[in-house]
Amino acid sequence: MAATANAVLKHRHGDRISIPVAAAIRHYEGTCVFITSAGHSSNVTATGANKFAGICAVECDNSAGAAGDKRVEVIRRGLIRVTTSGLTQASLFGVTLYASDDNTFTLTSTNNVAIGKIVEVISTTECIVDIEKIAQ
Repeated sequence: MAATANAVLKHRHGDRISIPVAAAIRHYEGTCVFITSAGHSSNVTATGANKFAGICAVECDNSAGAAGDKRVEVIRRGLIRVTTSGLTQASLFGVTLYASDDNTFTLTSTNNVAIGKIVEVISTTECIVDIEKIAQ
């Protein structure tokens, strides 16, 4: 039915979401958060099976809890600075960067999860990654 009065919508900016945490998982601020097939957050890639959700905004410790006992706040958009190896300015702009766990990054896709596109190479070991197009 068409509106006949103002419709008050509940909304928020889309750069942060809250995800239920899997059992026995602790997320540290500034690390990658992945989503399992059950819809819970994890700090592991599960050999590439989990999907990248974003970056943990605030530490969340569910190490003693059951799945869903806590929720982690995740940043889904923006540029992040990461440390990895084998970076060169000329060849890597726009290349996908992958994670093998919540704080280990690589250019290798096999068994890893895409986290974003490299938009700036700072040195042979540091780069800036745009996570907006990858985060689920």
